[in-house]
Amino acid sequence: MSNRTMASLMRRAKVDPMDCYQCGKCAAGCPMANSMDLNSRQIMHCTQLGEAAYNKLISSEAIWLCTGCNVCHERCPHDVDIPSVIEQARYDAIEKGKIRRKSKIFNDIFLTNLKLTGKSQEAFLALIYNMVSLDIFQDMNSVPHMLRHKLVSVLPEFIKNPKEVSNTMEKSKEWGKAEK
Repeated sequence: MSNRTMASLMRRAKVDPMDCYQCGKCAAGCPMANSMDLNSRQIMHCTQLGEAAYNKLISSEAIWLCTGCNVCHERCPHDVDIPSVIEQARYDAIEKGKIRRKSKIFNDIFLTNLKLTGKSQEAFLALIYNMVSLDIFQDMNSVPHMLRHKLVSVLPEFIKNPKEVSNTMEKSKEWGKAEK
């Protein structure tokens, strides 16, 4: 078993938990806050509580629901990089076996999709996720609206050099494993 702790998570994220003074601007702007068991402010509160809340953080569904949109980071008056904290919490959750089945399925499909095309392909992601998680018709009622308003594309889109994204992701994975 690993010797990961809240202190090592925060060192890897390069975030001082005391930089957050719990103003709540991050949570107020988060598009996923209503779906999360811990919003971004509560995640930072866990980091301030240290080891007592480490298991709560890495066991939360919130770290898997975060879309990485960076709104929390952009709104923070102290420039606290909450997405980095969440990413490191994901690494620790995986290492300690604290990941829920559907979260792991979604995460694996999303990362594979990103490595192959260089960007998120929402329609592809939803289709594969629904098939693998055996919830085939989940969200099907929203598909016509999303297609009509061009919110998703049926055909995949690629960036010029998806290999660069894949290489960056591999470097990030190594940074996540490194203890500083």
